[in-house]
Amino acid sequence: MPPKTFLIIGATGAAGIQVIEHALGTKHKVVLYVRNPSKLPSKIAADANVTVLTGNLEDNASFEKAFHDIDAVISLLGPSGPSASPTAPHYSSILRSMQAAGVQRLIFVSTITVSQPEDRFSISASFVLFVGKLAFPKGMKNFMDTHKSVVENGSDLDWTEVRVGMLKNEEKAGEKLNVGYLGGPGYNISILRKHIGEFMVAEAEKKGSESMWRKKSPTIWTS
Repeated sequence: MPPKTFLIIGATGAAGIQVIEHALGTKHKVVLYVRNPSKLPSKIAADANVTVLTGNLEDNASFEKAFHDIDAVISLLGPSGPSASPTAPHYSSILRSMQAAGVQRLIFVSTITVSQPEDRFSISASFVLFVGKLAFPKGMKNFMDTHKSVVENGSDLDWTEVRVGMLKNEEKAGEKLNVGYLGGPGYNISILRKHIGEFMVAEAEKKGSESMWRKKSPTIWTS
């Protein structure tokens, strides 16, 4: 496969770093649109296949330039805490900029907060969602608003929503990435951040017509 160029938004968090490293490890190029470049590991910032653009999501002019000559957009936007500002409104800018630049493929992270018809009952997921509604109601609403925004305003795009549960870093021997729906066979609410990177990059590599997850919202987990 020839190398592609991915625009990664929300790249400085722990999962974002995993996405970057997986993209570089599979010989792709990345454009990172970041507010604070100092948060990037020096090894990534110095990589010849990395272009760092500094700006905020409210700066429409500079933000739109980031979408030029891009094969796919990978977004890890999400609130960083219970009192953080919502990120869902920024998806209007992302969708508009993609449409203006002719970029079709969008892979964006979400959570199991966003239910799907294919989901089944899961005790562990139900408990996490119950706690989340009490401790993180604004964050949960943010992801539901993001889903609605993309579905309603990105109907002409090839999007995949990647729903995750509880994030973890510690890997056990034999663990692998799984993709499906909540409560399906072998479902586990935990997901390694490295597996988020693996799946999102693998989806970004595909044209929408090549992906079984085009315009779908699978959940991923590690087991």
